[in-house]
Amino acid sequence: MKESFFHANHPTNDFEKQNQAKFDAVIGYSLDFEGGYTNRKEDRETNYGITEPFLEEYRDALPGGKSKPVSELTKEEAKLLYKAQWDKYNLGHIRDKDLALVLNDYMINSYAKNVAKRVQKILNSAGAHLNIDGIFGKETLNAINSTGKEWLVEQILIDRLGRYQFTLDREPQKKIYIRGWIKRLNELAAATCSKTRFKDTDLKTV
Repeated sequence: MKESFFHANHPTNDFEKQNQAKFDAVIGYSLDFEGGYTNRKEDRETNYGITEPFLEEYRDALPGGKSKPVSELTKEEAKLLYKAQWDKYNLGHIRDKDLALVLNDYMINSYAKNVAKRVQKILNSAGAHLNIDGIFGKETLNAINSTGKEWLVEQILIDRLGRYQFTLDREPQKKIYIRGWIKRLNELAAATCSKTRFKDTDLKTV
């Protein structure tokens, strides 16, 4: 059986240990921000940031592969679901933990495939020549790992701010989240030693 690119230079057992350790090191940040169960009229029902469509997409990661109501998810089950997304997008192959943190949190807070496409566009603006397919394969991962961390973190945070603005333009009732969104971006910046900072007024409401 031909060895895959992702394990060509990493014995499987060693990689899986490193992959799990990296995930464990960053997931707590996102879970703290997402919090527990909410069901507000301004948004969808969520538990630790997980919606019903997300749960259904990754339900095979749950014990027995069985779905359950969003409201009944435990924190450990939420971690299993997020780990499944992490593995799908090969985030464990991102060498820098800060970049893995920023990308994982963005994918948790937004639709992951669209995030991947936006990151590919950012990398292309720096000279990469990637297909905008939303797949973190060999070429995209090489581009991430060979691009300066400080610049890439900044660009991802700026892109995320733009995504929040896009959401506000379509769903102005979500202006109640502005303070939390900005706080999340600034704490991410601080956690990754980025000099980028944002203000509530960076997001415009009608």
